[in-house]
Amino acid sequence: MFPVFSHLCYNIAMKMGEERKANIGDRWYQKGWVIFGLILIFIVCIGLILFIVKTAGYYFEIKEGKTKQEFIPIATPTAEMRMEQLLREKERASLKDKVTAREGDPFFGPEDAELEIVVFEDFGCPYCKMAQSTIAGLKRLRPDIKITIRDFPILELHPNSMVAAQAARCVWGQGKEIKYWRFRDMLYNRQSQHDLSSLAVMVNEVGADGAAFQLCMQQHGVASEINQSVLDAESAGVSATPTFFIDGIMVEGVHEAEKLLKLIE
Repeated sequence: MFPVFSHLCYNIAMKMGEERKANIGDRWYQKGWVIFGLILIFIVCIGLILFIVKTAGYYFEIKEGKTKQEFIPIATPTAEMRMEQLLREKERASLKDKVTAREGDPFFGPEDAELEIVVFEDFGCPYCKMAQSTIAGLKRLRPDIKITIRDFPILELHPNSMVAAQAARCVWGQGKEIKYWRFRDMLYNRQSQHDLSSLAVMVNEVGADGAAFQLCMQQHGVASEINQSVLDAESAGVSATPTFFIDGIMVEGVHEAEKLLKLIE
């Protein structure tokens, strides 16, 4: 009897030992996939640290101007891209030729300046009045650039804009640049007073020659200059005022002088 009991106890003890070993083997931190995952996370962390250190090193080298590494362009321009660029340059040159100053057009700055800004105006246009601050800013910021004033009177909206444009050119024709710019300011500040009698009063106020003004207004030369200006504007695609051409780049509407100058800087 005792041997049988002893054999039974031995079997039970062995069974419990095997179950204990099995339970120990099932612990999560001893599983193969857990160990592999921990190793992978460790490798990723090491790689991330090395990347951050390398990137920081490049940043400080560039900041201090020590790096000699050249940046490789993302893509080499294709033949199609070069053709598009060439067409844009040709279009810009064509617009520049169409709108450039003609004889009789008022301007500010050096007559033979390398860069030219052309603005088409309508003296009856409220937006053109707003754009005068832009022109003043251009004159102040870049006195080396030629700023040409050209006419685009829209008679359907402002019936007296043609007469006002003639008056301004007649004052300009007297060779009194300061008086011309003062006269322009009056035209915009008194947009409801562009009849001949009111214009004559403004001419006297700025100190221009009244008799020469009256004679100029009766001649057809100034009107022809304005008509040519309108034709040039239409050929360049102008349909509203004010329209600026910044060295051949067309910009419609009222903008800050600094924004316009960024196109050529």
